Amino acid sequence: AKYDVVMDTFKEADRIMEKMIGVKITDTLWSKPGETKEELLKREEAIKQTQMTQPSVMTADMAMFRLLTSFGIKPDMVIGHSLGEYAAATAAGIFTLENGLRAVTSRAKEMSNIKVKDPGKMASVAWPSDKVEEQLKKIKGYVVAANKNCPIQTVIAGEKGAVDEAIKLFKTIGVDAQEIAVSHAFHSEIIRPAIEPYREF
Repeated sequence: AKYDVVMDTFKEADRIMEKMIGVKITDTLWSKPGETKEELLKREEAIKQTQMTQPSVMTADMAMFRLLTSFGIKPDMVIGHSLGEYAAATAAGIFTLENGLRAVTSRAKEMSNIKVKDPGKMASVAWPSDKVEEQLKKIKGYVVAANKNCPIQTVIAGEKGAVDEAIKLFKTIGVDAQEIAVSHAFHSEIIRPAIEPYREF
């Protein structure tokens, strides 16, 4: 890393994560010289597992926040979406980095622990949410407009078959739609069973 503050944030997260789940974030994220194609693919799969994805993204968010702060850029307000809410709460001083990481790691654990026949899929659609929702009515099975990101991007989530069907439908009408590599259909009813154990935590 070019900046010490970024490296220090990842080292701090490594210490926290190792204590918590026995794994260092950097061991998962950063490839080593001479790794084979197979080893790199294995690493990529490990990063996609939500229990590593969520704390890794949180750490990257906090590294960027601390880097900007070190340049004298201090926000009047911080806001986040989904996992970013935890980084925003940490940046605002509501959580320490350790408690923020404990929260997102537990959240990820409960999400990945749920036993469902179909963990579902997510896809990004380059269209406004109202138009996306209109088209989704034509799909058999469960699929919803899960993230209304901006006027030119909506993320859909739901059952595997329904999401595949929706992707095909959007492509047929000339709208770009592509699957997102995630372990579950987040922001959908599919992961509702994670709520109670997470509330316990």
